[in-house]
Amino acid sequence: MDNASRLLLTAGTYARHGLYTDAIANYHEALKAQEIPEARVTLGDLYLTVGLPAPADREYRQVLGGAPDPAARAAAELGLGQVAYVGKLFGDARAHFERARDLYTMFGLSAEAEEARAAAASLQAPSDNNLP
Repeated sequence: MDNASRLLLTAGTYARHGLYTDAIANYHEALKAQEIPEARVTLGDLYLTVGLPAPADREYRQVLGGAPDPAARAAAELGLGQVAYVGKLFGDARAHFERARDLYTMFGLSAEAEEARAAAASLQAPSDNNLP
């Protein structure tokens, strides 16, 4: 087994057991050995899990900066939507969720498309009644 694969397996095991710091460290090492967009998305997800949206944003944007397959691109868009939501940037969050939904739908990933659709739908536009 190559080093990157071993590190990814170890990182996944750490993450499943809630050892997020160790998981993050192993994902970083694996990504130094080999660029894997799906692993970078997972690293972004872990950063969100531990409450670090800025590094999560960086990881998702790095995925989009490359030429990832459409599923990784959609997952990065979904992650960016979550980062924007945490930052209370609801319009940006909705736009990312909708892009994720469209990508997932295009490739027949219906469960993922529904998750992104529901996330976008939960962000209702503020009504004019809330204006001071």
